[in-house]
Amino acid sequence: MIHDFTIKNVEWTPEGRLDYPIHYPKTPPLIESKKNISTMFVDTWYFLKKATDKKSTIGTDNICIVLVKGLFGDLMPGNFNATYKNFKALGLNVIKAKAKKASATIEENAFMLKVSIEKQVKDSATQLVFLTHSKGGLDTLWALLSYPELHQRTKAVAIVQCTRGSSPIMESVFNKKHHATHISKINFYKEQLMNRTIYFAGYKAGCLDITSEKLNKYISTIDKQKFNFPIISVATWSITPTSWLDSYHERLKQIKPGCAHDGQFYIEDQLWPSFEQIILGNIDHAQPAMGGNGFDDANFWHTILHLFFKDRGSLPD
Repeated sequence: MIHDFTIKNVEWTPEGRLDYPIHYPKTPPLIESKKNISTMFVDTWYFLKKATDKKSTIGTDNICIVLVKGLFGDLMPGNFNATYKNFKALGLNVIKAKAKKASATIEENAFMLKVSIEKQVKDSATQLVFLTHSKGGLDTLWALLSYPELHQRTKAVAIVQCTRGSSPIMESVFNKKHHATHISKINFYKEQLMNRTIYFAGYKAGCLDITSEKLNKYISTIDKQKFNFPIISVATWSITPTSWLDSYHERLKQIKPGCAHDGQFYIEDQLWPSFEQIILGNIDHAQPAMGGNGFDDANFWHTILHLFFKDRGSLPD
């Protein structure tokens, strides 16, 4: 069955998640985890959508859920708000990590993430579950590698739309990597303006971290690490732009025509072979943190959280 994702404000469902070849026929082969985690996600999504109990069925005593925003998360009002409120209503212990994000490097954000947790979670015996969006996943993984005290307290990590490959948008903006044969005149001037805006706003350091010149060293270090807790990676593709700040569908189409992306990163660059991998369809890059266009972001993160508990995704009786 082909799902029509072009209809706006229709409730999002997990069906059609692997229909990307229909929309993006030149996408390279994609591999999910051999474990049945994608089926667990779908089953849990529907279970939680139907649930009427206002208290969580997850056993999370002595656990704090840490929400970590992406690169421009602080510039997007309402980022993670629905998820934070939902977890609070469910009686869960949840915080939003605070950091400079776009104005800071991955190392700087990792340090500020540690400081933020120390200030907000007073009991050092409390275990941590990190739910992260986009570059926030890189900031978090680097913090866990850099600070053993955080690593030891971590129970699980979810990274959503977190790239292992460089950002084609940032590389085009700063390095003109895709200008020779893959840019229209209007996009050329847009990127020149974006370059200057990012520079004068003080965001260049964070943005350069997701270009290949700097990103590769982080990825190679992360890949060598064996984490002793579960990590779930969620990669998404989208055909519907939803955010002026995070949706670059036209530009990505120019750079690699016919290849699936989420408006910010190509989907093959969001795959982490060392982690458990889920692929979901038509979730634009801003939607996990912002919702909108029929996407229930609060239920999305509750579903991800559920996969770490209840015997790794099994549903309550």
